[in-house]
Amino acid sequence: MVEKQVKKTIFIAGFMGTGKTTVGKEVARYLGRRFIDTDFLICQESNCENVEDFFSRFGKSIFRKKEFEIISRLADSGNVISLGGGSDQNPEIKNILISQHLVRLVAPMSEIEKRIKNGSGRPLWEKREELYQKREGEQSLGLKINTGNKQIGEVVSLVLRTLNAGIEIINKQHNIILGWGSSNHSIDEDNSVGVIENDVSGYLFAFPKGCNEILNFSGGEGSKTYKSIHGLLDFFNQAGLSRDGSVVVMGGGAISDTVGFAASIHLRGVPVHLIPTTLLSMVDASIGGKFAVNFGNAKNLVGNFQMPKSIRIDSSFLPTLKHEEYLSGLAEMIKMSCLDEELFSAVYKDIKSLKNQNLIKLDSYIKKVVNLKCEYVDADPYDIDNQRIFLNFGHTVGHAIELSSSEKIRHGEAVGLGMVAMSKWSEMEGLSETGTAGIIQDMLERAGLPTNIEHFNIDKASFFEALQKDKKWTSQGLNVVYPKAIGDFEISNLTNPPAEKWLDLIS
Repeated sequence: MVEKQVKKTIFIAGFMGTGKTTVGKEVARYLGRRFIDTDFLICQESNCENVEDFFSRFGKSIFRKKEFEIISRLADSGNVISLGGGSDQNPEIKNILISQHLVRLVAPMSEIEKRIKNGSGRPLWEKREELYQKREGEQSLGLKINTGNKQIGEVVSLVLRTLNAGIEIINKQHNIILGWGSSNHSIDEDNSVGVIENDVSGYLFAFPKGCNEILNFSGGEGSKTYKSIHGLLDFFNQAGLSRDGSVVVMGGGAISDTVGFAASIHLRGVPVHLIPTTLLSMVDASIGGKFAVNFGNAKNLVGNFQMPKSIRIDSSFLPTLKHEEYLSGLAEMIKMSCLDEELFSAVYKDIKSLKNQNLIKLDSYIKKVVNLKCEYVDADPYDIDNQRIFLNFGHTVGHAIELSSSEKIRHGEAVGLGMVAMSKWSEMEGLSETGTAGIIQDMLERAGLPTNIEHFNIDKASFFEALQKDKKWTSQGLNVVYPKAIGDFEISNLTNPPAEKWLDLIS
């Protein structure tokens, strides 16, 4: 659906210094498209160093004529095109742009001057005030996006949302909606409250309308505490949240865990709508109805089961993430692919595109991974029939690594390390096909994820202690998941888990 929508050319207009080239390159990368800067192409085809050189050699009128020729040629090419500062003032070019998808980047002159400083070889810089007044009025073409005080990723995200690429329900039973702009999808309840993570509080415009009150909330693993639960319950009570209302949550995995748990015990449970904004939460934390907080230096030890009333997956949020955070989510996608041989082969083939954040490819895999996870959840919704446990591949060791590393380590990175440790151990024990560990490790390395603990400074005593607190312990021993082969997993109950060996295998 998204791919069809972005086949049309995306033109990016705006005054000099508004970020057209920088943003355009990123938009093209996320769409897997070619980026073309019309000023650069004009100069390249005319053997000029830059626009100033072209003006001095051929004059402004020849430049505008060449500009029209190139834009005519690029219309309907399906590329992402950055336009020169004054190109859309030409009536002939305006006629072309009217039929294209045109985004206009704007910024206050004070910020433009900070960005460009002395003009950086721009021949019309001295006339900037006059040109700005002439070009940037209310009649200027394009869907306007103010780039002032915004990071590049935020602007890219906003550009993607202008595409109106459509939404689809990818899982009816769990009411999971996928698509750019799906976060705005309306909710059914009249009496609702919202909780939005501080990191995405600037995206209030993407929040569903109709919430009586909205709370800004500090997310991250540090928020998964009883103190946070108490604060949320106070908020629900003061907001008058009743059982016929709902809680709408927008943010990463930790905030959905914490707020979801609080909602599940408020008045013995009120519905929750989730809007995940990180890849990790889109493909893992938001799916399956597990809500929990940490307790006693153990991850997710206290929690509840309650299926979300809806989940809106909108990958246009992802350009706002640091690349390392994105890769952390990709690790969970790789974990899920290990459970299905055909999916693993497909992800392996496309891992370069996924690493480079091609959102068109990514959305197709999000759909597959989410539905695969839902199959496991549906087979064992309360995690008691040894079906859902397979989703914990890599998590036993991964959680212990998270809790024992003195360096910052992301959840997906730790899970990836756990996957390597368990697959190497099972192969060493003769439980797995030869080469299984190698191909899993190779996939993680191709994705740019760590496969050893060299840089994470793991405290062994803390690691062993964390393993002893893992929630998969039974009266007989610790249940661990390992691969017999890609797409074929088993459970082993270990009375004396070889914790030191697991660490050695990833050291």
